[in-house]
Amino acid sequence: MSVQEPKAKRTHARRSCELCKVRKTRCELPDTDVASSSEPLPSEKSCHRCKVLALPCVVDDTAKKTRPPRRKEPNATQETKSGVKKKRPRNDGDIDEISGDNVNRGRGDRHGSFSGPNSDLEASNIAGPSRLNRTEYDSLDVLHGFRLQGSKEMGDVMPPFGSSAPMDSPQSQSMKLHGRPLELVCAMLSVAYGKKGVVMRGLEIGSDVNIYQVVDADMRRRLAYGVAQLQTFHPWLDSLDVLFSDHRADTDPAYKLLLSLVVFIASLSLPIDPVFINMRSTLSPIINTLRDDVMIQLPRSVHAAQALEMLSLHAPLGVLPIKSVNPRTLSVARGQASSGMLIISSLDYPTKVRNSTAYDTMTGGFHVDEVWTWMSLCAAEAGMALENESPPRPQSLDEARDLAERYLSPDRLDMWKSTNSVPVSNLIGRLSVCDRLCRIGAVHDAYGSLRGALDVAAADTTFDLVTHVNHQVQDLTQRFEEMDRRHDAIMSLFAPRSGKIETGWRTYRNLRKRYEGNAIFVMGLRIVMAAAYVPGGPLAFSGLPMALSTSQKPKYALARACNPPDMIPIIMSPDGPIKRAMWHWGTIRGEKCQEILQLFLDLAQVFVPLDFPQREARPEVTREPTVIVPIHECCCIAVEACKILMEMQRSSVLVMQRGGEITKFLVPLWYETLRQVCEAIHKMSSAAVTNAQDESQHRFESVAQGCSRLLDSMRRMAHDYVRGVEGMDRGERASSVGSGAMGGNATPQAQSQSNTVAYPHLPSDRSDTPLSGILPSPHPSMLNTTPSQYPHLQLSNGLSHEVQNGMPPGGYMDRSDRWMATDHHVGVGDGHNGPPPSVPSHMVDMPMVDNGQAQNNNMNHSAHSAHHPMNGPPGPQYSNGQSVADGNWPADPTPLDLLLSQMFNYPNPFASPQIPQPQMNGQNTATPILNSSIRMSERGGGHDQTGDGGGGGGGQWNRP
Repeated sequence: MSVQEPKAKRTHARRSCELCKVRKTRCELPDTDVASSSEPLPSEKSCHRCKVLALPCVVDDTAKKTRPPRRKEPNATQETKSGVKKKRPRNDGDIDEISGDNVNRGRGDRHGSFSGPNSDLEASNIAGPSRLNRTEYDSLDVLHGFRLQGSKEMGDVMPPFGSSAPMDSPQSQSMKLHGRPLELVCAMLSVAYGKKGVVMRGLEIGSDVNIYQVVDADMRRRLAYGVAQLQTFHPWLDSLDVLFSDHRADTDPAYKLLLSLVVFIASLSLPIDPVFINMRSTLSPIINTLRDDVMIQLPRSVHAAQALEMLSLHAPLGVLPIKSVNPRTLSVARGQASSGMLIISSLDYPTKVRNSTAYDTMTGGFHVDEVWTWMSLCAAEAGMALENESPPRPQSLDEARDLAERYLSPDRLDMWKSTNSVPVSNLIGRLSVCDRLCRIGAVHDAYGSLRGALDVAAADTTFDLVTHVNHQVQDLTQRFEEMDRRHDAIMSLFAPRSGKIETGWRTYRNLRKRYEGNAIFVMGLRIVMAAAYVPGGPLAFSGLPMALSTSQKPKYALARACNPPDMIPIIMSPDGPIKRAMWHWGTIRGEKCQEILQLFLDLAQVFVPLDFPQREARPEVTREPTVIVPIHECCCIAVEACKILMEMQRSSVLVMQRGGEITKFLVPLWYETLRQVCEAIHKMSSAAVTNAQDESQHRFESVAQGCSRLLDSMRRMAHDYVRGVEGMDRGERASSVGSGAMGGNATPQAQSQSNTVAYPHLPSDRSDTPLSGILPSPHPSMLNTTPSQYPHLQLSNGLSHEVQNGMPPGGYMDRSDRWMATDHHVGVGDGHNGPPPSVPSHMVDMPMVDNGQAQNNNMNHSAHSAHHPMNGPPGPQYSNGQSVADGNWPADPTPLDLLLSQMFNYPNPFASPQIPQPQMNGQNTATPILNSSIRMSERGGGHDQTGDGGGGGGGQWNRP
């Protein structure tokens, strides 16, 4: 009998995933020949550790640096006679770039294995500032890939019904980004900046700096007001004098992280001054280094958890405010709040909170700092969960919200009145945390209720889903109004002694609550549209697949509801409950978006600091300190609001084009507001200071600058809608479609008339036009908006937005424009008026192809684009020499504008085929009417198109 050799219990591949590299552990991959890729592996192919921890398993060693064989030199590492190794001295200049693999290996040598939340690792065990040069962005899974739990997937791929387009096309992925502003902006920036030729550079190295010498007594006095503003968001925060009285920062890295972070963010309230700029430049690398160490080690330190909670609010993308970064690498930093909750759990804070509230029956732990630290982290974790496609409900949310409801109840008003010994800024911070918990909890409740209603409709064919959704949204709106009254009643108690310290919190809250309301409308609209695709439902189209199980029907309906070609039959169908609900809630949603833009302009008035040259030239000018708000989140919310308005505008044009009523088109009044928002964000980003070489090569920008670029792109596309409609009104529709450049061949007369935005009077019969159901009516506050309403936001010297940002007029990310263009010698940088660059042939009316053919087309285009140089003259100029500051619109969109609009669902409606009239009698109703070029997902430019947010934490666009 032959003896069989024992088999290994688990297989070990030739490569290791990123997480196992960080932990210096053996990676147990089931596939021994797994290929290297930046995309997360499927669940069945993930390693054992990532599968157990529900983390994305990424096996990517493409950035691994190949090394030549070591030479035996006297100063190299060698074995001595005594058996002790001598290491060659390493200079900082010798390591310009170290791959993520080497960085993680170095961390493992210094720190050891990854320590879990229940370990006995103390805060003092965190290593000091790293001397290793990091890659350009932090590739740790714990920063961008950490999730509360595995996100719910849509299930098995359902058979497509009535359409040759894939169910999970990039366009449907764009729809799934609705209500997730952080993920949306990351995805758009990764596309806009995803070009070849980007030279990666390591981040600055954080050296050992004595924080007590950097911030002297005079500096602490100037930072006091900024710290007080921070307390309105973080009630657990002590004053700066108390923080500096404890000298633990010399020995406790977690305390040093918290102290440096407080000083950095508080300095944003001061004017732009070289002293403060240098201080932030010194503290920024220290904060990044210590944050990475804290997230790897998870020390049992409350200061580490508090610092991560502050980072989750003010740096939700993993980038400090106004600091520069490569925008293509941005991703939602979910790991900050989640790691903070793990640290708090290891310190047994939930039990301490329960004991405090049970022992103190009168105030319920109202004056216990541990309670507010735990509640703040619960709010941060629950808010970050809303950025997931299927938001998981944190386990701690219900308990924290119940405690917040107790504090805000009317019978506890005396508790808020009798707290004169507590600084008013801390009291406002406690109110803000309670309000955030209640509102975020209500959003999670609505998500669960609406999703559960769809499950009921799939099982019960008599269930009226549309009526239920209407009632749920109305009830939630009333709950939000009650929360507003309760919040204002308590805030009025602090008015006599607040000194307007709450301005930043009030502005942020007004912006945030409209975003939360829009998130509910998005989910409600999605469920309402899904009612048309629930097989067997009373409002469903005929011809749907009936062989689906009860659990598959909701997934199938939601997948169809997120596919824009499947939305058109609902919009064009006869009047019914679904269509009326869509128009009603869609109109309210559009009004909320207009309010967001107006509120953002109000925020810009109190945020934009007075720079140093202005103060030198006008010493008599005095200005209050700038308010501190989560500026990155506010910018992302503004970008999402503009994208929603663009989509609604596009839908309006499509409907009117189909109905032959294109002459009833009216220029929306938010066009001018969009221009002002672009200038406002650009002014906000003026505080960002970048390296001169990076600025000249456009490699690094702040998040605000990236958002400003995106809004500029939308503005050009919005202007082209007007030009296209004017061309059709003058009988030039054939030339608009034939040009392929979205109305680029309009007559000079039409050009001159469209360069100035008109404000027509609204007719009394506007409600009878198809426009009223989809395009929202303007908010009353928008009617009197003029270019001079915010004079402090106007650009000086009549320069355009691009000129002031160091770029030529019309050269919106000119390098990105050039890699997208197919002909680099026509209409690029010639400086004269002429036709715009032609749209690549694969971007206009691309026919439906199978998967293999589409991949070949993408590869051919990649090869074609690679032969063109990346450097060259600037991009196309504005026709007629128009600039932004004089109130005129740029003439033509760039090729990058076309790519962004097509990929993120607001393409040119005039290049689309005719919309077929839907039929409700068992015939096919889901004919695709949009350009199949929207499904394009280029890899030729090297950009990462991620369906779950354009970063390290989600899946990627499904490529045809």
